Amino acid sequence: MPEEDPAFRQALLVALRILARRDHSARELSGKLERKGIEAAIVRGVIEECRRLGYIDERRSAALLAQALRRRGFGMLRLRRDLRRRGLLCSEEDGLPPGLWDPADEIESALQAARRKWAALQGEENALLRKVKLGRFLRARGFSESSIREALSRVTEIERDPLNS
Repeated sequence: MPEEDPAFRQALLVALRILARRDHSARELSGKLERKGIEAAIVRGVIEECRRLGYIDERRSAALLAQALRRRGFGMLRLRRDLRRRGLLCSEEDGLPPGLWDPADEIESALQAARRKWAALQGEENALLRKVKLGRFLRARGFSESSIREALSRVTEIERDPLNS
């Protein structure tokens, strides 16, 4: 796409405004540009130009998303879902890119989220119901079953420990 083409320049400006807010995958940016009525050929050229300039970097986008979700107390399954939705993972079977998410980090994140939620559930008198609610909360946050089991075990053992009474 020649850079002198006014339609291309205008589409590139639109893309840069979108990318100024946050990182986007090529798929996300393409979809946004197409929804604005920009021709597919121009969109392809804009995506190529943004990649060439380093404005689209899918590894960087995946790493930023992983950091943000970890900070906000979400798990690996949520990360995989969000990566697929943004076009950064191709299929359900794809594993996470190496170094993006450490299972030990997920257990620690699940434990932190579980402790906060457990404290909020103290008004529930039925201990089993509290545990069920906590498990449901952690599943909704996208934690793996093994991380949930570990977090439930560690959080609820405090209640069973007679020295804590």
